[in-house]
Amino acid sequence: MKLNKTQRDYAVTRLNDKIREKRDAEMPELIHSKKDSKDGLYDLLTNAGIKLVSRDKFRDIWGVNYIGEAIIYPADFDKEHEDNLKERNKVIDKYELLKQQILDKLYLCDEAEEALALINSI
Repeated sequence: MKLNKTQRDYAVTRLNDKIREKRDAEMPELIHSKKDSKDGLYDLLTNAGIKLVSRDKFRDIWGVNYIGEAIIYPADFDKEHEDNLKERNKVIDKYELLKQQILDKLYLCDEAEEALALINSI
């Protein structure tokens, strides 16, 4: 059975869904940056010997958006977050490449069974 435009569009949608599911399953949990955390900033400053108000009061009065931009952080201060972002980007790149390769093959499919087999091969 030949693929018509509607079937091909459905196959592309189905392919995108399957790739997103696989990518999301492989994606490591996001680790938030300490630079965006009032607690991370509080710990950094107190560990440097700076006397501050209590942690709760610090959270209430300091806007991270302002203080965080003014601090020169140690090189490894946010290493866990940066490594996590690199890992997440690798997974995204991997599945974008896979998606493009399969889309290229899908557009060359003439038969519905062939398109279905291609999608199910993921």
